[in-house]
Amino acid sequence: MYVMCAGLALDNAGRLVWHVMAKNDTITLCGQPAPADDGGGEAGRNCATCMARVREKMQVRSA
Repeated sequence: MYVMCAGLALDNAGRLVWHVMAKNDTITLCGQPAPADDGGGEAGRNCATCMARVREKMQVRSA
C-alpha cells in the first residue's frame, strides 16, 4: 500500500507537491526522504517522478 505526503518539489522552487511512498517506508518513490511535516501549506500538484513510478509499478502488475 502507498500513501501520499506533502513535501517540497524536486525542482527546489519552494512549492509543495504530493509525493508517494510505501506505507512503511521513509523514502518517497522519487527518492526524497519522507517529509517531517507539510511545511504548513497546501500541496496542489503531484510529484511527476513519484507518479511515473506509480504508473510503472501498475504496468508491471497488470502484465
